[in-house]
Amino acid sequence: MRVVRLVIVSILLLGVTACASRAVPEAMVVQASASLAAAVSEQGQYFVGDVTGGEETSPLWTSEVDNEGFRQALSDSLVRTGYSLTGAKDGPRRIDVALARLSQPVFGLTFTVTADVDYTVSGAGLTQPKRFTVVETGTATFSDQPLAVERLRIANERAIQANIRAFLQRLKLEGFS
Repeated sequence: MRVVRLVIVSILLLGVTACASRAVPEAMVVQASASLAAAVSEQGQYFVGDVTGGEETSPLWTSEVDNEGFRQALSDSLVRTGYSLTGAKDGPRRIDVALARLSQPVFGLTFTVTADVDYTVSGAGLTQPKRFTVVETGTATFSDQPLAVERLRIANERAIQANIRAFLQRLKLEGFS
């Protein structure tokens, strides 16, 4: 019985002393697939402009998604799906992003995060900028990560990845031409 108490106290102390870490851009990148690949007319057309609304992670508080991490994840996703050229800092069409809301749970064994992102596409062939909002969720469970701060980071990453995937699906469907 004493060993069980010691294990429980150790786990609780680990949970209290663990530091929050920022979302990792590589974990938010959407992988290439036939359903998301750019049409020939759209290949290499897009670049990421302004990214706003993200927050820096405080190690003493909760995991967040920062602007640069979001920019990197979106840029890499555009490259992997063919919508952008590698390392493109400009191009015919610009995508501006505003992370409007990242709704995070306070506690629980399963964390579901909702990412509410406003996208604006402007540039060549568009008479006016196309604006729309994408709302997607990401979930992480205790089996993904027993430490709550890391579980929240994983849920953040999955929510942003799902959001970028939905944006790319919209881009493919509409073509914005």
